[in-house]
Amino acid sequence: SNLNFEYEGTMRDCEIKNGEFISIDIYAKFH
Repeated sequence: SNLNFEYEGTMRDCEIKNGEFISIDIYAKFH
């Protein structure tokens, strides 16, 4: 649970930094 929280926080931070690129990466992983 704690690991998942840290993971989501990291991904959210990356999304802010990388914008659309990370969003596409997340979409590819979860869809």
